Amino acid sequence: MSSPTPSSSLHNFVHGRAAASPGARIPLVSPIDLEVVAEIPEAPLDVVDIAVDVASAAYAMHRGSTVAQRSKWLREAAAGLERELPALVVLDE
Repeated sequence: MSSPTPSSSLHNFVHGRAAASPGARIPLVSPIDLEVVAEIPEAPLDVVDIAVDVASAAYAMHRGSTVAQRSKWLREAAAGLERELPALVVLDE
């Protein structure tokens, strides 16, 4: 297995912001060739607690949303990902 490059080091995000995760990093291994493709930070318990609180609040706020509204949000998210795809995906040649 190869070691990940610094550019393939991922970060935790909570509530739209980078969350500090100074601890251990976990290798992300491709199931195709068992190569390490990135590193994932192991989130400390306080970061996990904040993420769960934010997710619970979002659920409470949006649980009454219609299927049409949720579908619209998903289409908008997909369009945003498509627009940002060049910045999100870097392929090694």
